[in-house]
Amino acid sequence: MSAMPSPRPVPERDVLLRVVVDGDLELFFEHQADPIACGVAGFESRARDAFFAHWAKVRANPDGLVRAVLAGDELVGNVVSWGPEDERLVGYWIGREHWNRSIATRALAAFLAIETRRPLFAHVARANVASQRVLAKCGFVEQRGEASAEELVYRLDGPHEPARATDALAVGR
Repeated sequence: MSAMPSPRPVPERDVLLRVVVDGDLELFFEHQADPIACGVAGFESRARDAFFAHWAKVRANPDGLVRAVLAGDELVGNVVSWGPEDERLVGYWIGREHWNRSIATRALAAFLAIETRRPLFAHVARANVASQRVLAKCGFVEQRGEASAEELVYRLDGPHEPARATDALAVGR
């Protein structure tokens, strides 16, 4: 029996960002409920009511920037930033069925072209080597003095090179 071929990367022009709409939340809930993805991310999934309450706060936060990630015309995840200027965080979640296709890297790069506030910080589970690579490819640097036993902290200070992926609706922060 031959091994399954690895998933093909999605063409760069086909990774898009857009404003999150109500209909996206059900898929986001499914993504964060995936026990394998949660294990890799070092994240505990939320119960349905808690999840939807959390996303209501995320979307209502006037200081946050929230985008849905599309691969072609398929919704595959989200990327967000929030917090005060000197401690601003960025996070992203791509559904496991879309991992290893370069989507997270291109989505984060596109997001960094519209989220221009710096510094930006990202917390990542020590075991999540793929996410560490995504952050490094997007210019984040590991902050060795900030690490804990469970996670690493990455920081982005300078401007990000313009992304080649497209933000379909960059307006409406």
